[in-house]
Amino acid sequence: MVSKNTVQIRKIESLKDEIEKVENSIRERAYQNFLQRGGAPGTELDDWLKAQYDLILSPPLTVVESDDHLVVLLSLPNTELTDIEVLSCGEMLVVRSADRPLFEIRGSVRTREFEPRQVFRHILAPRQIHPESVRLEFQSGVLRLTANFAETGTAFRAKTA
Repeated sequence: MVSKNTVQIRKIESLKDEIEKVENSIRERAYQNFLQRGGAPGTELDDWLKAQYDLILSPPLTVVESDDHLVVLLSLPNTELTDIEVLSCGEMLVVRSADRPLFEIRGSVRTREFEPRQVFRHILAPRQIHPESVRLEFQSGVLRLTANFAETGTAFRAKTA
């Protein structure tokens, strides 16, 4: 079944604040990892990478460019379309999910072997896109994002990160 939904698509002036929020979450978790292993120096990068892996899901994707639009396919199993938000900033698109736990449980965490990760994937389009043209379809855990290019801009290859 294909779901077509009016997911929130926001045009923003800068991605700086959004990226800083993600980095702050990773930083806090990395510090928790540092404390959990006794605060010994020397493996700070490992703490950071583990925190990034624990918190952020950067799903695999396919990007297809045509003369007038871009199509992005993202693999998003175990994600609800209603949890997805798309941010548009010039040539950049960010697909992210709501940052909220599956369950609210009060108390001290003793063991954490599973935690849902926030989807955060940005795509650099070959030229500026029309935010109003972004359309989403969701089927079998795959999100299809289609965006029309603006009339102006120079073409170059699509990049992802």
